[in-house]
Amino acid sequence: MATVLVHRAVELVLLGTCPKCYDSISTAVRPVETEVGEEVVPRFHAVCETCGGQLLGPIGFCLLSHLEVNALYNRHGRSVHTAYLWELEFAQNDGSLVDERDDDPLRLTFRLEDEELSVTIDDTAHATETTRRTVE
Repeated sequence: MATVLVHRAVELVLLGTCPKCYDSISTAVRPVETEVGEEVVPRFHAVCETCGGQLLGPIGFCLLSHLEVNALYNRHGRSVHTAYLWELEFAQNDGSLVDERDDDPLRLTFRLEDEELSVTIDDTAHATETTRRTVE
């Protein structure tokens, strides 16, 4: 049940709707320090100005309902919607999945068997471009 609720909350937030009060909500990519003295990694962040509700998580949250991501998982006999979040390569709390250089756009890349998907994510935590390739 928790997985269904998280998926529902993230999908609503990405559509601009707060899952608590159903008013508008804004999403962003925010840097977060992982451990004391550790590197700063980008995270998914949404805040509702009306009720103060927040949704924080790995940057991969913004891909939970992305069509290309769902298609990739389906091709490999897996479902994004029935998987636990920790089973999804793109939603793990792993900063190494993210490639971010000074002025370059934020890019999250992950692999399933022989396919790799790279997704560009903008400052509002929405996917703007995808690139799929076959890998060995």
